[in-house]
Amino acid sequence: GGQLLDRNPGAHGSRGSSVLLAARDRSTWMNTSQAIAARPAPSQSLRSASTRAAVLAAMRKARSSSLSSGGRAGGSTVINPGLAGAIQSLLRRWGRCMGRMWLGCSGLMATVLVTGSNRGIGLEYCRQLRDRGFDVIAVCRETSPELQALGVRIEAGLDQADPGMPAELTGRLDGLPLHWVILNAGILESIGFDLLDEASIRRQFEVNALAPLRLVRALVTQIPSGGKLALMSSRMASIDDNTSGGSYGYRMSKAALNSAGKSLAHDLRSRGIAVAILHPGLVSTRMIGFNPKGISPEQAVSGLLARMDALNLDSSGTFWHANGEVLPW
Repeated sequence: GGQLLDRNPGAHGSRGSSVLLAARDRSTWMNTSQAIAARPAPSQSLRSASTRAAVLAAMRKARSSSLSSGGRAGGSTVINPGLAGAIQSLLRRWGRCMGRMWLGCSGLMATVLVTGSNRGIGLEYCRQLRDRGFDVIAVCRETSPELQALGVRIEAGLDQADPGMPAELTGRLDGLPLHWVILNAGILESIGFDLLDEASIRRQFEVNALAPLRLVRALVTQIPSGGKLALMSSRMASIDDNTSGGSYGYRMSKAALNSAGKSLAHDLRSRGIAVAILHPGLVSTRMIGFNPKGISPEQAVSGLLARMDALNLDSSGTFWHANGEVLPW
C-alpha cells in the first residue's frame, strides 16, 4: 500500500528493482496480512468470480483502512529486490489468484503488457488478465469499442512494423515495471508457391519476427527478475509438423520467431526472465476468417494463461500448444 517515492530506475541498485515506500504504510502490510489470514483454505477453489471479488474487496478495504488512519510519516523504508521472491512465495503458498489480489492491495499491482490487443486473442488476454487482478496495458494500432469497454490502460497508435515504435512505447511507459509481456501482434498473408509475393514475405518477417525481437530489446530493462515473456507463435512454424506446404511468408516468419525465442530464453536467463513460445490452437478469429472449426478465444487464452502460470526458468524456451502439448521444432 506504499506510495512510490522514487521513479528513477536504478536509483536503488541495478535494474531498479528496489522501491521506497512511506514508513507509515507498514500498517498496510499488517492489515493486508489480516485479510489474507481469512483466506479460503488452499484446497478451496478461487476460480469463482464471486469468491475472487469478495476476497479482493476485503483486501482493498484493509488497504483503505490503513490509508485513512493518519498522515504520511517523513521517513521511508527501502524494500529490496527480495520483495519479488516474497511475492513468488506468496503465490505458491496461497494460490496465484490470491497472490495477485495481495499485489493489488499492497499497491504493487502486477503489470502485464499485451500487444495486438484490440480484438481476437489479444483482446481476450486483456479481459482474462484484468479479471485475474492484473494491471493491463493494451498496446495496439487502433483501439476498439470492445477494448475500451474493459477499462484497461490503452496505448494506441503504435504500429509494430514501425522501427520507431519501441522508443515511442518506452517513452509512454516511463520506466514502469512490466511483470509479464505478451507479444501477440502478428499478420497472416497466405502465399503459395505459384504466386510468391516477396514484398509480402518481407512484411511478415518484419512484423512477426523482427518487430517482437526489437520490442523485447527495448523493454527488457523494465522486466524485473521473475518476469515472464510470451511470444505468440504458431504450429505452422514447426518444420517437423509441416505436412501441407504453402503459406511461405507466415511459416518462415514464425519459424524465425521461434528461433529468436529460443535464443532469448538463453540470453535472458541471467536476468531471471522466462520465455514461453506459444501456439494458441486453431482459434476462430478474424485472422482465419472465423473458421467454425476453431475454438473460442476464451478457451484458447485460458490454456495459454495456464502455460504462463506454469512457466519458469527450467521450462523457459519451450514451444507449447495452449493445451500443454510440447510441439516439435
